[in-house]
Amino acid sequence: MRFARAGESSSFYDVLSKCYWKEHGGCSEHCYMEEYGWNKPIYHAAVTNNSIPFGHSICAEHLGGDMRNFNNWKFFQYDNLNIQPGDPNHMPCGTDEENTTVSIKKITSIERCGCRIGGDPVVTFEIDKDCNVTCVG
Repeated sequence: MRFARAGESSSFYDVLSKCYWKEHGGCSEHCYMEEYGWNKPIYHAAVTNNSIPFGHSICAEHLGGDMRNFNNWKFFQYDNLNIQPGDPNHMPCGTDEENTTVSIKKITSIERCGCRIGGDPVVTFEIDKDCNVTCVG
């Protein structure tokens, strides 16, 4: 839904126009595509660390400049519009055993209201146990 509302999602209109969401259980439904989005460069970010274990999907907005510079990205989800390394719910630091990986992909396909998202790799970062970020690919 976050990509549908804020990202470059018009090419996925056929799938997303059939998807609905509610803010709370008693609220009315809203279509993902009921109004034009903001057409921002929004990407999918998979945050993983098997040693915790941790796996999470969030959105990443490219702010411009070199995509391999972590500071040129803004990460967000629902009510958290500025996710930072060290956030235990969204982007935890690594551990002694494994760094946390943040893999960013450009969304190229969406199925079933976003339950299955396909993408092309853009950049991958790792966050070590001290929350230092390194670009690894």
